Amino acid sequence: MAVFEGYLFSKLHLIGSKSEGVSYFLQLSDYEEVYVTKKAVLWQQDEVLHPYLNQKVSIKGELVQGALQYEEISPLGYLGIRTDRQEGMEVELAAKPAIIYLPKEGETPFLPLTMTLSAIWTKRSVWHGLCPTSQIYDFWAEFNGKEIWRWSADRVFMPVVTQVVMTGHVPYHYSESWLIPPEAISEPGTLMLNGIYIPTGQEDSLGIQVKSD
Repeated sequence: MAVFEGYLFSKLHLIGSKSEGVSYFLQLSDYEEVYVTKKAVLWQQDEVLHPYLNQKVSIKGELVQGALQYEEISPLGYLGIRTDRQEGMEVELAAKPAIIYLPKEGETPFLPLTMTLSAIWTKRSVWHGLCPTSQIYDFWAEFNGKEIWRWSADRVFMPVVTQVVMTGHVPYHYSESWLIPPEAISEPGTLMLNGIYIPTGQEDSLGIQVKSD
């Protein structure tokens, strides 16, 4: 069983006949339209699918002779990002160095801080997901409750729906480095690092200690 994400819409079939009714289709990120088999007679609407019409959704099911046989359906949140955790997907954030020392006067400024967001689909199936743009992940940092850096802030992403395909039990790693400007942190404390895996909306965070010596 796989997960399919896209835009759910409908068409009328057998127009003018006694069997006239609704057919359901899922538009994928490559604009392919997949027929979704409804669990109802020809002239009736599917009580499970119908409330999700004209929305971005995630459907768990399998393709049988080109038609998607669904088992579960759930909505995607704002801009196609999930509002709940994807069962079977694990996301973890790591960073180096583990401790940051404030530079003393005359010393070299902060060393680059490297963050790695790892995502792994823990099931044996192939997972399919969507991103609302070409951006797949993001990182940001907070100090004393204030956001002081965001990786995506000075970047431009293609405004196209991007399909993400993950093989089960294979980790996918996304790394970026941040050269902390001296004025960003001037006192000891905890630097909170955050990462988000956009196809599922899952986040992870960790704290890095900032010390004076």
